[in-house]
Amino acid sequence: MRFRLRTLLLAVLLLAALCLGLRNAYQTIRRVTSFNASQFVASMCIEHMKANGDSWPCDWEELRDDYATCLVRSGRDWDFDDLQHRVEINFAADPHHPPSTSPASPQPDFRFLRSRYGQPSHGPNQSPDASIQTYLQSASSQKGEGAE
Repeated sequence: MRFRLRTLLLAVLLLAALCLGLRNAYQTIRRVTSFNASQFVASMCIEHMKANGDSWPCDWEELRDDYATCLVRSGRDWDFDDLQHRVEINFAADPHHPPSTSPASPQPDFRFLRSRYGQPSHGPNQSPDASIQTYLQSASSQKGEGAE
């Protein structure tokens, strides 16, 4: 009887460990997929700004044409509705005047985009927001060169 109880306890513990591992793997896959979706949406926003005098989109509908352009360019099969579900865009943002950073915190707590499923670890130059900032800096320096 005691042997069966130990075996049952061991089986339950192994099943719990397996379930926990599967849950963690699912969460990781979901975060990575959402991060990739955020990168794709960042490229949509950049494409929108390129085509519209660097103006930030007001809503998702303004990104439909840019979605089609980025979809063809990337070769990915993202669904527009799925992107809206995965990524939150700060449409109230003013990318030309982001909030200033404090000396205590050089990285602003400001985001243009936010994954609804959390962000996987990445360096600051790999984030979707960094892609948007890089584009804005590049566009700004090109305008500065054109003014000379």
